Amino acid sequence: MQQGNETQERTQAIRPVYTNNGTPASPPPPSSASPEIIHVDIHMDPSGKDIVLWEDVLVAFKDAVNIRHGIRVVPFLKDASFRTLEPLRIVAMPDAVLDVYVESQLARTETATVVRQELPPTYEAATATSASPTPITAHSPVNTTMPIASIPSTTSTPQSPRPPEVESMLEEIITKANAGDTAAQVELGTVYRKGEYGLIQDYSIAMKWYLQAAETKDENSAVAQSNIASLYEHGQGVIQDMPEALKWYLKAAKQGRVPAQLKAGECAIIIHAEGAYYGDR
Repeated sequence: MQQGNETQERTQAIRPVYTNNGTPASPPPPSSASPEIIHVDIHMDPSGKDIVLWEDVLVAFKDAVNIRHGIRVVPFLKDASFRTLEPLRIVAMPDAVLDVYVESQLARTETATVVRQELPPTYEAATATSASPTPITAHSPVNTTMPIASIPSTTSTPQSPRPPEVESMLEEIITKANAGDTAAQVELGTVYRKGEYGLIQDYSIAMKWYLQAAETKDENSAVAQSNIASLYEHGQGVIQDMPEALKWYLKAAKQGRVPAQLKAGECAIIIHAEGAYYGDR
């Protein structure tokens, strides 16, 4: 009996929460009500801290996105310089049942079908025969000016045809963005982030346009840096990473962007609170 208790103490209880594009299909059940609770091993890291390895969570749920304790996202442990430790790990909470947010297979299948339906016939042919980037147009649902390993999307509803005036406006934004206009790059990133003007919502492509604009040192780059920070803060298209969000807010804050200065302060408070709560310092 004693051996069984020791085994139980060295495992972490987790349960899946299936999501549709980041939105839970249903609220996480109370700990005592879930029929899908499983246990993964708890390890001890060199510092003596009990941890759960992210790769063990992925063995149980291969489409896991993040882990939450109540409404709080459990962060990956970091070193004193806020660099994420490898292999990825979280602090163990053996007395709690952690929610593993898992991307729904059905949602992903529906998304892939929609993206394929939206692609112009020439796009697949071009990507199959050449790795060279091709200019984006308003007819393309994705940006092809930068290398894209995959074509993610958070929209599973086919887009309606764009009115001619919207088509013309979008073409102008895209042309300017491709030419290096930082204001247009920020605007195009926001269009993809919100899924406006009939384009498929795509946080990954939004991030790429923001990163291009962020390389300069003007007012538009500060806006881009703030938007990059927001994507990291909310886990949109990337794993939620508050220290990374703080880094980008500080970049924008140093250029005098007041909203970024306020957000940097908020992030710093959250990071400090999470570090104390999870023993990450």
